[in-house]
Amino acid sequence: MSTVILWPVVLLLIWLITQAAFVYFGRSIALAAAEQGAQTARLQPVSTARGQQAAAQFLEAAGSGLLLTPHVEATTGQATVRVQVDASAVSLLPGLRLTIHQESVQPLEQLSPPPR
Repeated sequence: MSTVILWPVVLLLIWLITQAAFVYFGRSIALAAAEQGAQTARLQPVSTARGQQAAAQFLEAAGSGLLLTPHVEATTGQATVRVQVDASAVSLLPGLRLTIHQESVQPLEQLSPPPR
């Protein structure tokens, strides 16, 4: 009798651990893509398009199949560049949408004249 109750609980725990691993890994990939995009965009000449492209290429290489419908957005401020990555994690339960949002903010590269 106890086995009949115990096995569904064990299977549910395995399912929850696997789902949590998908979300954690997806967040890690999204953060790494945002950091890659921000590092690329902050270099002179500053280019948000170059940063978006770098983040999207990273997502294609590292996150294909693990992140669904990724969206990359890059913006610049007065002294910073921000790259945001939004996506959905793979879900083991049909219809469940687990959204992931990661961003990286980096200072813009400042070129200064060499010392005299």
